[in-house]
Amino acid sequence: MISRHEKRSKRYFKTWITPENVSDPVILYIISCLHLGSRDFNKQLWESYKQEILKNKNAYVLLLGDIGEFSIPSHMPYTIWKQEFDPQKQIDKIIKEFMSFRDRIIGYIRGNHENRIWKKTAIDPAWIISMALNIPYLDLGGYIDFKLPNITYKLFAQHGDGNNAKHPLTRFDKLYFNYGHYSDLLITAHQHRFASYQYNDRDDKRCTDRPVLAFENGCFLNGSDYVFKRGYPAQMQGASKLFLNQRTKNWRLEQP
Repeated sequence: MISRHEKRSKRYFKTWITPENVSDPVILYIISCLHLGSRDFNKQLWESYKQEILKNKNAYVLLLGDIGEFSIPSHMPYTIWKQEFDPQKQIDKIIKEFMSFRDRIIGYIRGNHENRIWKKTAIDPAWIISMALNIPYLDLGGYIDFKLPNITYKLFAQHGDGNNAKHPLTRFDKLYFNYGHYSDLLITAHQHRFASYQYNDRDDKRCTDRPVLAFENGCFLNGSDYVFKRGYPAQMQGASKLFLNQRTKNWRLEQP
């Protein structure tokens, strides 16, 4: 069961969870760039992850933005014509897709696709979906205390934007220097690629090095026209899975 989240500051949130099954490990699925509603949405791939989550009661989910395509007429023409149905129907469909395991979603962080509708209309699809599912709405991201019965993992998560379209290490360094000293895990998306790097954060008081893992997440899009037209690298499909030990602070990252 997930408690109501507590917002301490603009970029600090707390989420408490109590797993139904206390056996190790807890698995945290990072779902981002689903782009449900796009004609390129890989429905079959998403369904395979959804069934995994439904079958495993130790599986939890963080929604890291761009869950729908969310294009409106003020956006670039090629994006709106790539939609199978409009944003309102996308919102309805997303709510139905996640309703069956909403009690295991630790939060929804809005991405650039949700954000562009919010900027144009002052209506945030991520907030609407979060309220309908009764899950924590985490705005543009921030710190999350992911508390298991015996240990707490400190996360910093944000979707990211086009200004970060650089080598993964450039993004990771920025995240680490800004947020790594207060986090165990730094999570971002947007680039539709998988990458990871582990830092060692020096604790001078204890004379120890504390590991901090930074990683990027993939997407659920088949090859899109604009990817090739703009010269973007090939998209990497799927979701990152974090296997979290409940007794000692230890994790394993699995990416496709």
